[in-house]
Amino acid sequence: MNKIIKRNLVLIVFVTMVVVGLLIRYGIGEESWQWKLWGSVDVALAVALGVMAFLGYQEYIKSEDEVKIYFWIDGIEKKDTGLSLLRKDCTRGEILGVLGMIQKDSVGRYDIGYMKNKDFLHALHHTQKSNIKEFVIVVSAVEFKQFEIV
Repeated sequence: MNKIIKRNLVLIVFVTMVVVGLLIRYGIGEESWQWKLWGSVDVALAVALGVMAFLGYQEYIKSEDEVKIYFWIDGIEKKDTGLSLLRKDCTRGEILGVLGMIQKDSVGRYDIGYMKNKDFLHALHHTQKSNIKEFVIVVSAVEFKQFEIV
C-alpha cells in the first residue's frame, strides 16, 4: 500500500488541492478569509510542485548521460572498450552483456574476479547515482586477454 501512495504522491496532492479549493470556493464563497488563505496556499503548492518537476527533469537528463566503459589493466593501463551505455541502462546485467559481446571465445564465458566482489557493485551504484561518465572494470593482464577490442 505504501508503494502505491509513494508512487502517486504528486497526483494525490494535486487532486486533494483541487477538491479542497472547490469546496472552499463553492461552499464558503470568494469573499471569505478561507478563500484568500487558500489562494496563498495554492500558489505556494504550485511553486513547490514546479520545483519538484524541475528536480525530476534534472534526474531524467542525468539518466540520459552516456557512460563509457573502460578496462583498468593491472592498475597501470586504462583501455577504452569503445562501448558505452546510457546511465539509466548501466546495470549489472547490461555490463555483463556488453562484455559478452567483446569476448574472444563465444563458446565459453569470460571470467573476471573483480565482478565477483562488492567493489564491482559499489562502483556500479556510484556510477548510477553520481555524475561520473565512465565505468572502469579492474582486470589483470591475463583476464584482459579474454576480450577483443577493435
